[in-house]
Amino acid sequence: MKKISIVLLLFALTITSCVKQVGEFSEGLAVATKAGKYGFINENGAVVIPFDYDTVESFHGGHARVFKGGKCGMIDHAGKIILECKYDKIRADANSDFISVSSNRKWGWVDASGVEIAPVVYDAVQPFSENISIAHINDTYYLIHKDGVITDVNNPPSCIMEIDANSTHKIKENGKWGVFGSVEGEPLIPCMYDDVIFKPAASIVLIKKGDKWGAGFYRTNAGNYEEALIVPCEYDTIMYINNGKTIVAKKNRTYIIYDYLGEEVKRYDLDDIYISRVSGGTRFIGRTGNEYYLYDYCDFSYNGFYSYEDPKEPRLISVSSMDFKKAYNGYVPAKVDGKWGIYWLSFHEFVVQPIYEDVKISKGAFQEVLMVKDNGKWGIAPEGLHKNKLIVECKYDDICGDMIEKVRHNFLWVKQAGEWYPVDPLTDDYWYCDYESFDEVLPTRRTSAGEVTAARVDDQWHFFLLGSNGTMKTIDKPYDEIKQLSYVGGASDYAAIAVVRQDDQYGIWYITGNGKCGIFNNKFDYSNLEIRYSQVIATDNEYTYLISIGGSFTKDGQIIKQVGNLKIKNIQEFSHGFAVVKYSNNEYGYINTEGEHVFERYIEAYSFNANGTAIVLEDEDGIGWLIDTTGKRIQRYTTPEYEEAVARALGNFNFNVRDSREQIIEHAIKTNQQVMQHVKRQTQGMP
Repeated sequence: MKKISIVLLLFALTITSCVKQVGEFSEGLAVATKAGKYGFINENGAVVIPFDYDTVESFHGGHARVFKGGKCGMIDHAGKIILECKYDKIRADANSDFISVSSNRKWGWVDASGVEIAPVVYDAVQPFSENISIAHINDTYYLIHKDGVITDVNNPPSCIMEIDANSTHKIKENGKWGVFGSVEGEPLIPCMYDDVIFKPAASIVLIKKGDKWGAGFYRTNAGNYEEALIVPCEYDTIMYINNGKTIVAKKNRTYIIYDYLGEEVKRYDLDDIYISRVSGGTRFIGRTGNEYYLYDYCDFSYNGFYSYEDPKEPRLISVSSMDFKKAYNGYVPAKVDGKWGIYWLSFHEFVVQPIYEDVKISKGAFQEVLMVKDNGKWGIAPEGLHKNKLIVECKYDDICGDMIEKVRHNFLWVKQAGEWYPVDPLTDDYWYCDYESFDEVLPTRRTSAGEVTAARVDDQWHFFLLGSNGTMKTIDKPYDEIKQLSYVGGASDYAAIAVVRQDDQYGIWYITGNGKCGIFNNKFDYSNLEIRYSQVIATDNEYTYLISIGGSFTKDGQIIKQVGNLKIKNIQEFSHGFAVVKYSNNEYGYINTEGEHVFERYIEAYSFNANGTAIVLEDEDGIGWLIDTTGKRIQRYTTPEYEEAVARALGNFNFNVRDSREQIIEHAIKTNQQVMQHVKRQTQGMP
């Protein structure tokens, strides 16, 4: 019996000697191995957690990572399984009790008891800061809150540019409208209104707040826009007349005329109003009930200053229902009892009686051209509106009569039996061309190179130059599509531009004053192009661009604004409820804990510090600001002051998990350079 006890003791000692400690003690336990498997022993050498794992890691924060079959799990001090060995990676979060887990290169979150907080679907998750983890799937970002609520980060602020003859350089951002007006596209009027109408020649902007309109001058002071209202935002509608020097505002049934200084000139109680500017004054048609009156008052300019005479007594025009179209030089297309005619404001009478189905007005070579529609067909009366005579009977299906003022040749496109033909409205003769007819046409444009038009034959579009002998000459090569043939004004070297398409990509076509044709930059690299008032709005897969053609302050073809279609490149950790966002155009902004984009966009932006302030760079000239958590600017920095403030703020160097190694190194170098500049300034003159 004694011999058996000795054998058992020797066997036990042999077994114990197979256990080998392979790590330092951490939280009272050390990693040990036995027969190629791993577990944990206590400081007395006793096995606390059996050797069931392929490998294990030391305890930290009450948990240890364990591995089995190539998968990772987590246990506590007693060996209780917190997470089964089913994940590729596990990371305990230093800022919370949560654990990030990964499978198949996707990430999610669980709490300390193993309960899922966020599903394992994200490309990456950042450590928690202020109880929020930032995650993303492709280019879409999410905020994972500590209570498991997941918030989508809203799309970046989008911009919409609108350019037209009445409101140049109009831009919408974050749901608000403003105006920009420099080569760099810097805001002239910030995006802070519900709508704007801007006429540069008048230096007055019509602005909308809520559902009410007003007007004011635009001005800047130390780079900041200052609102200078001359007409308060309390009117239902508002409009320009007299080239923007006069404003007409409506409240209920009262129309008030203001001069360019905001002084009231006259007020009328009317149900509706139609205004037209004519030589020597402004005339308008006003409606009271079923009665339409012509109102007439004079406004004369003396060295840029306007004076106003008392209006003449209104004249009754009609007691029947009327409608109006856009006037031309005092000629107003007017509809009476369902029929159209032309009312001439200067003579206070109908020069074309309202007996037609429709009317059009165009400017011919030497006089206005009247086009009338009767029995579904169009005719031409080019001898002058007041003569009311049809030279060409109503026989055409349609007329493309959009001719620019002072066109040297009499030319109209007319449609008959489904085909378009070029005719001389004076003689009704066809123009000579290489093609007998056309499938689709564009209006003719007067340019310094001559009159240019465009038309489609079968599947190809062609440009034509009108000659002095009634001939149309083909210019340049054919294109898949031509649209928006436009005259170019201002100080441009180009006579006309158009949007052309080749193989599903768009480019900007031009013709110079000497007749040379081409494509800007010889590229078709836009998914869409739109011409607005000698400006081009271009879009590609990522951005929207404003390209200037014939502008008074830019060079032809220069991109003066790039907006829209922004994407988020990365988001930094939260501080004081805000996180810095970097956009795809390399600008910076902030989001709040609800995923909303707040404040402005900046050249540079830094996280809020312990005092609840952040440093931002406003422009490339080095002007910076200290802002608070409302986005309010509380201190302005010159370039040296900005660099010093940044150097002080960068005591803790942070980088985003989505930054590449090169980006992190570049940021670190920049940080050190700013710190060194700060040190050099502080130590200047020291021995």
